[in-house]
Parts: sequence; C-alpha cells; structure tokens
Amino acid sequence: MAALVTSRLPYSPPAARAAKLKPVVMNRILPLLTALLLAGPALSQVPEMKSSDAKKLLKGVGNWVLADFDEDPAEKLDARDEVQKALDGLAKKYPGPEVFRYLDAWGEALAQRAGKYPKAKGGKLASDDTPWGRTLSYWVPNNYKPKDGGAPLVLWFRNSDLSEDDIAAIPANLQADYVVAPVVVPSAEGDELLTAARLSFFIDFIWLSKQLRIDRNRVYVLADSDHAAIAAKLCALAPHAVAGLSIVGEEGDLPAENMAMVAMNKSDSLDDAWAWLTEAPVRNPYPTEFSAELMNLQFGRVHWVHARKFDPSLDGSVAKISVKADRASNTITIDAENVYQVDLYLNDQIVDLAKPIKIIRNGQEIEVSTNAGFMIVLENYRTTLFDTGTIYPAKYSGIDIPPKE
Repeated sequence: MAALVTSRLPYSPPAARAAKLKPVVMNRILPLLTALLLAGPALSQVPEMKSSDAKKLLKGVGNWVLADFDEDPAEKLDARDEVQKALDGLAKKYPGPEVFRYLDAWGEALAQRAGKYPKAKGGKLASDDTPWGRTLSYWVPNNYKPKDGGAPLVLWFRNSDLSEDDIAAIPANLQADYVVAPVVVPSAEGDELLTAARLSFFIDFIWLSKQLRIDRNRVYVLADSDHAAIAAKLCALAPHAVAGLSIVGEEGDLPAENMAMVAMNKSDSLDDAWAWLTEAPVRNPYPTEFSAELMNLQFGRVHWVHARKFDPSLDGSVAKISVKADRASNTITIDAENVYQVDLYLNDQIVDLAKPIKIIRNGQEIEVSTNAGFMIVLENYRTTLFDTGTIYPAKYSGIDIPPKE
C-alpha cells in the first residue's frame, strides 16, 4: 500500500518550519516572494515517518557519519551493517523504495550523528587549525544546541579572519542564533582570485559541517562592496549550496538563470545587509524546474542534476541545461546545449521511484528504472560536503544527451 503523502508550499525541514518569521517591511517582501516563486509548484510529497520507526535509523546512520569523519573503514562497515539490519526490520511496514520516501527522517538521522558532537561552547569565538593548513575562527551562537536542531550559517566574505570587535558589530539576534564564519578573500585577480576564494569557501563548509550541526537549508553569503562580485560568482557556480546572498554593491555580470536560484539582497550598507539575513528565506532543496549555465568544468552539479561531460565554451556558445520534473507523469525533461552526459540524483519528491521514469533529452525519449538504496544516500551526503538537507536515495548515471536537432 502506498504511503499517505501530504502537500506543502514550500517544502522545508522541521527546523526551518519551526522558525518563527517576524513581520517584514515592504523592501524585504520582494526577495521572499521571489524565493517562493522559485520553489515551483505545490506538489511536494513529504510524508513523515512514525517517530518510533525513524529512531531505528538514527543509530546506524549516525555511527556511519562518525566513522566517515574519523576515516575508519572498519567502523563504516559495521555501521553499514547496522543500517541494513534496521531496514530489514522496517521492510514489512515500508516495502521496496517506500522507506526512502521519508526524507526528513533520513536527514535527521544524518544530522544527529548518533547524538555525538564535538564540544562547542555557545556565545564564543572559536578557533581551529584545519587539516588544510588554514586556521579558521568562527562564531558559535549563544543558543547553539545541536540536539535541538541545526544552526543557520553566514559565510562572510572579507579581508581577514574574525575578531571579537567584528562579532560585536553583528546584530544581537544573529549572534544568538547564527554561526558566522569568514571566507577570507586574497588580494588577487582573475582565476587566481577565484581559486583562492573557492578554496576558503569550501574549507569553511567542510570544517564547519564536521564541527557543528549546520542547518544546510539556511546557509547565507554576506559580502561588502569589495567582495560582492566574487561572492556572487561562487553562488552562481553552486546555487544549490546556499539559500541567499546579501551584498553591498553589485554582483557583476553573471548568468540570470543561476542567480534566479539564490534569493539575493543588495543593500547600501553592511548593517542593512546583516538585517536582511534575519528574515531571509530558506532554501528549496528539491526544485522540480530550473535552468543553469555551466561556467566551469569543476562545477557541473546543480541541485539533482550533475553534468559529467560538458564544454563551458564551444565556438562562442556556452553550456546550458534546463530540467523539469513532472511527478504526475513521472517524466523528466532535459534541454541542453554543449552538455553531453548527466547523472540524475532522485528522490520521491521529484519522481515516483517505484515506477519507470520517462526521460526526454533534447526531444528524444528513453524510459529507465532505478533502485533506491541507503548507500546512495550516504555517498551523496559525502559528495555534497555533508549536506543533511538534501536526501537522494536513487541515482541514474551516464544519461547521454543527444545534440539538438
């Protein structure tokens, strides 16, 4: 029997749904409306697993996460067996791929880490030496309690690391609830600037995701006028990774399709840029329709589509991809230029995993079937830099994209 599903607009995880929104003034309504429009049709199937059943996933999945952090292959194998045992016990109640419909339960199991987190004192500026040779100072918010849910994160593009004076200038309500980390932008230009800023950006993501429980559906980028363009470019390269961008200044010349996936605020002062973050929208992790320009060979993934073979610039044209999923007909439509092969990461919000999936690629149709499995969930968690807000239990690899006729 199919599981009962409910519809919500827009989808958000439990922690985000619990957040109370404050009244907004008119100049902050437009970004929120934009984000709601980007969320797509109100067709999200987000069933909630019975809490007693969800608890059966917590220990094994959490132990796998801890073993992965510790790079302990033997412990990972033991945890994998533990997850399989839990699924065997749930098989009668949730047959076939049905157990993988419960995205919130799987996300919570990943985020809980079997209840074991590094010690992090709230209301303190922490400083860690990372394995990549970078010392990272970051603010742990006053109200940080990982067992109660993840904290939103602000990645602040700036010239230097954080000081106590920098923290004192942050609005009190953000100090109370938001993790703040600096993305240190070097004095460089062109490709050298992008490479260095990207390294700092993703080191922060990886390290903070290990040290703290981050609400990955509430990750925001902040930048002043000196760093607005490079911050915006990184958001355009990976628009699925962040919920919003708040800048002083201009974002530069970037693809409109990519920037449409990120809620963006432009302010006249850093104080106003901070203020927008208090009411910024959450990320829609599973949009059913989006378009993007693929600008860099190292950034082929956008949401649940990963372009494996593409040419960012061919004979004066760029690589573009547009995708649309219609769950009612179980159809995925892909229109692309200079994109030759993609992988699809799928879940039950995008398509019905229990049925064949029709894929139309530049007008040519194929029909495929795919299997759901917990190892795909875990592998995707690693490749998305420990993103507990996106759960994909199915993957279909090597889909060739024929040229447009």
